[in-house]
Amino acid sequence: MTSKRAAISFTGGKDCTLALCLTKETHDVVLLVTFVPKNFSSFKAHSLELIKLQAKALDIPHVLVEIGEEGKTHLQCYREKIAEVKQLYNLDLLVTGKRSPNMVPQKRN
Repeated sequence: MTSKRAAISFTGGKDCTLALCLTKETHDVVLLVTFVPKNFSSFKAHSLELIKLQAKALDIPHVLVEIGEEGKTHLQCYREKIAEVKQLYNLDLLVTGKRSPNMVPQKRN
């Protein structure tokens, strides 16, 4: 059976790097994706130079995907670009190091 093709939403930080390590255990990680806003001044990740060096050291192809479009929400832009990347690179999934609020353990009384 062929393992599923995965991409990692990669910002160069510890969370996405951990996601990469865990995903490699069960999937074929074929791509690192860094989503970059059109308004580059609002980029909240490590420097692109560092991210590119990390990708090179990891020997995994890396792409920058520009997001942000007039009249669309941030979420709409992400969803559209994720779908494009998934189709273009024949991916089964895109993994991120971000935690969903639904995944945060709740306190029990």
